[in-house]
Amino acid sequence: MRSTYKGNIFALFALIFSTLLVPIAIDIFGRENFDGFYPKFSLSFMAYAVPVIIFFIISKDVMLKDVLSLKALPLRDILCLCAIGLFIQPLLLIISALSSLISPNNVPAAIQSYSTISFWQTFAIIAFLPGIMEEIIFRGIILSNYKNVPFKQTAVVTGFIFAMAHSDLQQFPYTFIMGMLFVFLVHRSGSILASIVPHIIINAVQSLIGYSAFASAPTRLVAITADTLTYILTSPVGMLFSVTIFCFAISIFNRTYPAKVLEIQERDNPINLPLIAIVGYYIFAIMFI
Repeated sequence: MRSTYKGNIFALFALIFSTLLVPIAIDIFGRENFDGFYPKFSLSFMAYAVPVIIFFIISKDVMLKDVLSLKALPLRDILCLCAIGLFIQPLLLIISALSSLISPNNVPAAIQSYSTISFWQTFAIIAFLPGIMEEIIFRGIILSNYKNVPFKQTAVVTGFIFAMAHSDLQQFPYTFIMGMLFVFLVHRSGSILASIVPHIIINAVQSLIGYSAFASAPTRLVAITADTLTYILTSPVGMLFSVTIFCFAISIFNRTYPAKVLEIQERDNPINLPLIAIVGYYIFAIMFI
């Protein structure tokens, strides 16, 4: 079995499992049993962890370190990645606003549903857990199966899969951009930390601003931080500042980790039956689930 075929089959299974887990669990146990932090966190964790665990059980010959690109990064690079994750957000907000003209934005409603629990619990479910587990799935397991595919094609196809995995038409454009950016960061640095850090930052800022808007009594620190970030990321002056810092951070990262020239012995084709099935399931999910 070709590597990309295996990777795409895993992506298809992870997409189906994560999409169906929550509605099936609610139907079986009742929605009222998933109102608290721990039930929501448990469901979110299962949605990510179960496909990963099954993959490593089936793929006994696979080394964890090779699949996940486990490599420490210096503090300077971590700070650079934090800046990339923070200051790319005006671009993502613009893309999100434009896509909202075609399909409704369901993110505020999702964040509002978490406004009854504390911000740190919301952060754990919306930012921290997905930031780690989604990267293990997409820039770990799936990306490791694209080693025989040219980088640009890998970025586009895996970014496409990452966007479809969110099962939301409105989120598709900006998650596609995020997916390609994360592939670039991991490819250059050789470390999955390079995508985990900005992913958590992006999700954290969105959850912080959303939580501050919907929570009945956000703490003073949460409210002040959310207002400050909103100004920086949405005002004309703040957006210009953000774009400048983002470009500067990308430039530093690009100089620190220059482009790699990798020899591909036997090129693999990522366009296969499992990928077509992913597209078909994505269309089905946004229409009927």
